[in-house]
Amino acid sequence: MYKVYLNDTLMHDPRIEELALIDPVVELEENKAGSFSFTMPPNHPRYDEIERRKSILSVYQDDELIFCGACIEVEVDFFKQKSVYCEGELSYLNDSIIRPAKYNFTSVRELLEIYIEKHNAQMDEDKQFEVGIVTVADPPSTRMCYSNMNSAMECLKEDLVDDFGGFMRVRHEGGKRYIDYLANSLNTNSQVIRLGVNLLNFKSNIDSSELATAIIPLGAIIQSEEGEQPVQGL
Repeated sequence: MYKVYLNDTLMHDPRIEELALIDPVVELEENKAGSFSFTMPPNHPRYDEIERRKSILSVYQDDELIFCGACIEVEVDFFKQKSVYCEGELSYLNDSIIRPAKYNFTSVRELLEIYIEKHNAQMDEDKQFEVGIVTVADPPSTRMCYSNMNSAMECLKEDLVDDFGGFMRVRHEGGKRYIDYLANSLNTNSQVIRLGVNLLNFKSNIDSSELATAIIPLGAIIQSEEGEQPVQGL
């Protein structure tokens, strides 16, 4: 059973009719913030409590927290229904900028702590992280990287995930928000996908826009002996 909380106040429970949301959807991706979207009818008791950039939405599956993030967009239609879009907590790392600097590091945890410390220095407490579990293997020797006015999220992706692999996740424990960097994902689903049973939709597309029927190799552009118009070498 799924429940949704708005700033720690129950907002959705399928067993309570007045607390029902329309089409609630959670989308989760590895190393991305993920999203939560839904439509709220005008008679919902929490209708007036949704605020952009302030409201925090938490989604639980039974007792497990599967999504937590901030309200980003609110649209109201002709019938006064609110369409709400939320981004996960990893998106907080897009709000900080890492100034140009050079970093020498011997472990992935060391670099992760540097970037998180610089992120926290720019954020209010409700958008800060603590470095938690790190299981990604360290480089065999000292490594070097540069920051250049990118967001903390871009730095983590380019200097850690792209180079060392692994998965970033947010974890809540003891009232604190941790960011873990794991060598292996813990979100492996053992369910078998079967056509006509649990596969709802499938689309296949072959893009032929880059397909060539003939390729003509050309050499370098060279100058004529008289230094006149360049000619194409074949």
